[in-house]
Amino acid sequence: MKARSNASPRFLLQRYLIAGYALFIAYVSLSPFSGWQEQGLYFIDVLAAPLAQTFTWFDFTLNAFSYFPLGILLTYVLRNRWPDVHLLLLAMLTGLVLSVVMEYLQMYLPSRVSSNADLLSNGIGTLAGSAFALSITKHAWYSRIAVLHEGWLKHGMLIDFGLALVTLWVFAQTNPSLPMLGSVFVSE
Repeated sequence: MKARSNASPRFLLQRYLIAGYALFIAYVSLSPFSGWQEQGLYFIDVLAAPLAQTFTWFDFTLNAFSYFPLGILLTYVLRNRWPDVHLLLLAMLTGLVLSVVMEYLQMYLPSRVSSNADLLSNGIGTLAGSAFALSITKHAWYSRIAVLHEGWLKHGMLIDFGLALVTLWVFAQTNPSLPMLGSVFVSE
């Protein structure tokens, strides 16, 4: 008898969306991908710097909203496997780990600024996205939408991958100047 790998037939799509969104965050965080060099910085100094040194409300809001969908996606995938409190902590920890990697790599890009304020806002954004996802999955209307979703969309690995790419493209339109994902016109 063949064991069922997951409760949801959309699990593959969900994993594609998480991976795609994490790659999107990496792409946006590390653009323009040029000029990599040692800056003479130590990451511990970035972490220990006074928070007010690099904190602005605009950056805080932008970073929190950037990691908000990651929290939603992680919670949606793991909501039936973990208790709510553990799920919130796991989502925030995942967002923080991704953020630490991005901030560390930004130390080697002269055009980017590595900041502990960004770590804080990214963790809060992931936590807020996770809390939001938990709050909406508890409602009856959410279950009806999930049933409609399962009925409307075909299932399969290529279809799920295509849906993930379309979703990534929609997110990419928030900054169409990104050459890989946007509509960039370069005039001579």
